[in-house]
Amino acid sequence: MAASIITSSVPGDINEDRDIALANRTLSALHAKITSARTIDAVIDTVLPDYRDALRSHLLTYASSAEKWETAKSNLARLEASVAGGNLPQRLRVKAPEVQFTKDFLESTDESVVKALSAIKDASTVFQTSVTKATIAAKKAEVALWEKKCDIKAYSESCHPIVTQVYEDRRDTFKSPIFRRGNEGELELGAWSISPEKKTECAVQARAMSLFLSQILAIVVARHRVMNIKIEKKREVAAKADVEMADGTLSAGPTIQSLVDKTLNARLKKLNLTTVSKKNSSGPSSSKAQQHTPPSNASTTPSKSKKAPTKANKKQKDQKRKKGVASTQGNDQKPKGGKKGKGKQRV
Repeated sequence: MAASIITSSVPGDINEDRDIALANRTLSALHAKITSARTIDAVIDTVLPDYRDALRSHLLTYASSAEKWETAKSNLARLEASVAGGNLPQRLRVKAPEVQFTKDFLESTDESVVKALSAIKDASTVFQTSVTKATIAAKKAEVALWEKKCDIKAYSESCHPIVTQVYEDRRDTFKSPIFRRGNEGELELGAWSISPEKKTECAVQARAMSLFLSQILAIVVARHRVMNIKIEKKREVAAKADVEMADGTLSAGPTIQSLVDKTLNARLKKLNLTTVSKKNSSGPSSSKAQQHTPPSNASTTPSKSKKAPTKANKKQKDQKRKKGVASTQGNDQKPKGGKKGKGKQRV
């Protein structure tokens, strides 16, 4: 079946048989769905339903390998550009061994001394060059490794056994009964056989694996292209900002200290306080504003206000007043001698 699809003619040719025509139509419709997908998950969703679960992990693995391949290529390109521009990354810079020498030895102009010190410097330069070349070679080997793993033809062929295995495992579920005419002309069920559509789907899925992988790779490449453009724009903005900052520091203008003093003096002048003298200025301050001391807050004790009498207080006062009057009247009725007088004797 797969061989017939590969060697088929243009879809719609009158010379092609029914199976080839069905396979070409299925492949054409599937190709349109694959090319319209814009994400990895969307590409996986276009896989035929019977084979989607089995191929999902393999397609995700290929997408991960494609991501690593593009990342390795981007890193190699940036490294080569930095080395070519003479701006070696900090992580690749090697440090010469620190050897202590006497001051007289370092300042000596003797030929043997100069030659010995130059040998150390040359060895450090050779070491730095060797490390840089080895790093670039290792990065190229990494790119070659992921390029090999992302080879579309080899990876698609590795997926063919998976499609075949799924077809064999689900062979019984793909069978359907065939109707036939009986001896008396009535319809009756015949033998069970696999439908031509399922056979065609198996062949088309195996043939279309390269289409799935190509679309996944195209999506990953487009994503990294956009990312690299953003990185380059950020670098340009950072470099431009550094240049502007350098120009700003070199140009003559007011310093931060002078701006602070100016603002502070204006504020103090509003408060009638002594202004701050300028930096590096000699002599007393030019502005001699009298410093006013705030008025002393003498603590005065306010007079205690009398509380208004309440009803209870009034009632108590009235009761005391009545008691006093009653006691006075009782004292007036007593005899002056202080003893009770004798009454008349009854006869």
